[in-house]
Amino acid sequence: MQFVDDACYQIEKYERNVRQIGVVPYIPRFSQLAARMEQYINGSRDLVDQAYTKIVSIMFVILEKIAQVEPKYVDIVLLENYAAFQHRYALFLNPNCDARSILFDIRTKNNMKWLLFCTTNCLNKFNMISSLYDLANVVPTLAKYYHQASEAYEQACSRHINLVIYIHFEKLFQFARKIEELMYNMSPEEVNEIIQFGALSRFLCLIPFQVGMSKVEFRKMLKSSLSGLDKTINAMYRKLQKNITAEELLPSLWEKCKKEFLDKYATFLKLISKVYPDEKVTSATEMRDILASL
Repeated sequence: MQFVDDACYQIEKYERNVRQIGVVPYIPRFSQLAARMEQYINGSRDLVDQAYTKIVSIMFVILEKIAQVEPKYVDIVLLENYAAFQHRYALFLNPNCDARSILFDIRTKNNMKWLLFCTTNCLNKFNMISSLYDLANVVPTLAKYYHQASEAYEQACSRHINLVIYIHFEKLFQFARKIEELMYNMSPEEVNEIIQFGALSRFLCLIPFQVGMSKVEFRKMLKSSLSGLDKTINAMYRKLQKNITAEELLPSLWEKCKKEFLDKYATFLKLISKVYPDEKVTSATEMRDILASL
């Protein structure tokens, strides 16, 4: 189909200001295009599936390239666009609407014929375009790309959230990493001794005597990281909020951020309890209550 080649061409040549963050135009329009194609499939299932494969493959490749232009915002661009691809759109149509405002704005003769065909043959009773979520439930090819977008969204969220957490609790988790590195860098002889004689507790007791790992250093780090905790957590929220243009994503991202932080903090406490068992540290329950109160 000529319009598929035209659509791919327009996507490939898409350009935008690298400072701009947000959803690229062709991403949300795909669900509208797919809904129309499903209306006029006329027994050409294989042909339509081939069109989906070609268009979405190009969409995702170009999206990844666009995201890489500005490394600082790469995961924000990806998570917002993959979220938009999955969005449950409900577009109410005016029977007299211009198809060019609904589908890909590709100004070629062949494509305009197809757009006009879609518009002039649209039933007056049809007033809502199905969401990609709905279509993916009945079209296996779309389901494949829907799940691909879902996985890519979760991965981008995870990377971005971990970065935000690390920025605000860097010293806390760096300290934990130093402990883990000391454990991982044990010699084979030390590992063998631990396995044979259960000497792990003895080894852990020696960690506070390493340079920069004393109890004094630990308390200093703890005070620096956890004093004014409400302000730090609020700053973490603002950081998460700062460059997100799709505000409807923020509540979900914040919930993911809180859960990830609590998981990391619980792991930190478990590690610390073995090395500094007598030190008083904010418990996981207390930390959860603080997060819930903000």
